[in-house]
Amino acid sequence: MTNQATPSLLELLLRECLIGLVFILTLPHFESYTQAIGTSFDNAGYISIARDIRSGHLSDLTPKLFGGTSYAIAAVSTVFRAPEDVALLAISVLCSGGAIWLVFRIWGAWIAAFFLC
Repeated sequence: MTNQATPSLLELLLRECLIGLVFILTLPHFESYTQAIGTSFDNAGYISIARDIRSGHLSDLTPKLFGGTSYAIAAVSTVFRAPEDVALLAISVLCSGGAIWLVFRIWGAWIAAFFLC
């Protein structure tokens, strides 16, 4: 049995970027990105709450989801002047990279690589 070299953190993060890029390039062949975001899981709820936060209509707001995500979407969307769905994608990518980094630091490279699968 051969001893395989352990992947570095940079290699793992590049693999994560490659996987995300393949997803982003493949998705439009089946449906539009904005349509997919609006119908997947609870993304529409997060985006709706983020729009309410940005518009200042907090009296009509009845949050049913984790509030931190909506505030982060609103903040990224406001600071970078990006649509809420793009802000959600950026936050997801950053959080995924942070999770890979944390798993790499706690359990090592091979467990972090397993998380990418």
